[in-house]
Amino acid sequence: MGRMKIIVNPISGREFGLEMVKRLIVLFSQDDWEVLTCFTKTKGDGKKYAMCDDGEDLIIAIGGDGTVNEVVNGMYHGKREVPLAILPAGTVNDFGNHMNLPRNATDFYKMIQRGKTVPIDIGVCGEHAFINVCAGGLFTDIAYTVSDNSKSVMGRMAYYLEAVKEFHTKFSSKKSFSLRVKTGNTLIQTKALLFIIANSGSVGGIQNIAPEADVQDGLLDVLIFEEMQITEVIELLADIRFGKHPDNHKVMYFKAEELELFSEESMHVDLDGEEGEELPQIVKVEKSAIQLCVL
Repeated sequence: MGRMKIIVNPISGREFGLEMVKRLIVLFSQDDWEVLTCFTKTKGDGKKYAMCDDGEDLIIAIGGDGTVNEVVNGMYHGKREVPLAILPAGTVNDFGNHMNLPRNATDFYKMIQRGKTVPIDIGVCGEHAFINVCAGGLFTDIAYTVSDNSKSVMGRMAYYLEAVKEFHTKFSSKKSFSLRVKTGNTLIQTKALLFIIANSGSVGGIQNIAPEADVQDGLLDVLIFEEMQITEVIELLADIRFGKHPDNHKVMYFKAEELELFSEESMHVDLDGEEGEELPQIVKVEKSAIQLCVL
């Protein structure tokens, strides 16, 4: 059948990733696949394994959004053209949810057997690629402020508790930041709570936060949540719940191929739940950058 490289975070999803790789090796060995398994131990391992060409015909990423981000960066910087298959095994799994990717070994195995792939876009912020989202502002540092131990023990609840803590702290202090966005001939200057540059529609565990997002349209979906009072935040949360937030008067929503982002405050961007570089940055789309295995 060929050679595959499985890059797996063994502790993702309360060791769900480790259990999945065991099951997959049994299934794939029946089809005469040669399986190379690479376990990530420290930050950067996923990128390193994906960059290295070991003669594989397929790369499989098993883990959460952070593991997938590392693999995508390795493929992007290594100019790898082999297909990518993703088995979501983390706490949130935004991109996997958006693409409706299988989360059990049997369905994942059937997907690989079928051999269907589609070209998908990725985003690039500075020198770093992202498959799902680039964001800045309120809530964007939760993924890397929640400890691995809390993720393992409490799962998604750990994220919710950290979000409540951050909202209380930041909204009661300096909650907004200056934001200047240039795209084409358009210049936006505002005070913002949060900006989201999405490739898929699912961000932070919220489905359809970018309802028009399409990973094959060659565009990124941009949402800017402007400075607002607590009563307006409550109204916005209700709008998000019912999918009406693009019409909220405090929300800007548009599509772009490339943006330049500036802020007077010191601010790091978040890339798929991983801490990125500080603004200013140029964010752009790389069209059809990866061949993704799908159902």
